[in-house]
Amino acid sequence: MQAGDGRPSYDELAALVIEQARVITELRERGTALEAENAELKRRLGMDSTNSSKPPSSGDENAAARDLLARLGRKTLSGTVITADAKHTSADFAAEVDKAGAFWLLPVKGNRPSLHRRLTTLPWNNARLDTHDRSRGHGRAETRSLKVLILDDDLRSESLNARQAVRVRRWRRPNGKPASIETVHYLTNLPPATAGPDDLARLIRGHWGIEGRLHLVRDVAFNEDHHRARTGNAPQNLAVLHNTAITLHRQNGATGIQPALRAGNRKPERLLDLLLETA
Repeated sequence: MQAGDGRPSYDELAALVIEQARVITELRERGTALEAENAELKRRLGMDSTNSSKPPSSGDENAAARDLLARLGRKTLSGTVITADAKHTSADFAAEVDKAGAFWLLPVKGNRPSLHRRLTTLPWNNARLDTHDRSRGHGRAETRSLKVLILDDDLRSESLNARQAVRVRRWRRPNGKPASIETVHYLTNLPPATAGPDDLARLIRGHWGIEGRLHLVRDVAFNEDHHRARTGNAPQNLAVLHNTAITLHRQNGATGIQPALRAGNRKPERLLDLLLETA
């Protein structure tokens, strides 16, 4: 019932308070559950506060990645394929993956100049064109080609003990802009009998799919690369919150994260509904 002047009645206000209390309680319970899950994950990775051997916190991403591989170990990683950015292309990283019984597929760029020069001088002109595909979307047309060379023992010793070398060439033409060509070389310890050209192409596309769907979105939507949170657990905590927000919006059918964030800013009650729907 409403009062005669159109204002909510006492009963309606009481019901609203009860509903808000219920929502707050559910959010608190959900937050407690997430904290417990986070603590359990940290415990399993050896990152809890009682463990003195924490991952490097000095900003050394390479050391942190190797440390994580060592903590996950053979039981978790055996038989999997690890892909990473060019900053991780090193003998130490490859050795840690090998130790875990996994395979690796890594790009070789200018940060490894000698190895990069060696790959560019391989007889790519004599290699057959193994895969070739075209796509159009996101305001551009793109053509990708891939060639694979099997490395002999001499080349393997110079190339992180890799089994195969891969060259990917991307031709892009953004709408209304000049075309550009990008060539990227990769090394992998996957043997040819285990991973052929189609498999390698799929792994490379999968890596950049993760980059585009998560890391790039986080930078564009939340401006992570320019964030000033650099100490303690702040960067990890922010990354968890950003990943959670992206996942919830996508589960709710959002195709663009930035429009979804703006809609949430305009009507914050939508965010509460989103949390309750996915609880």
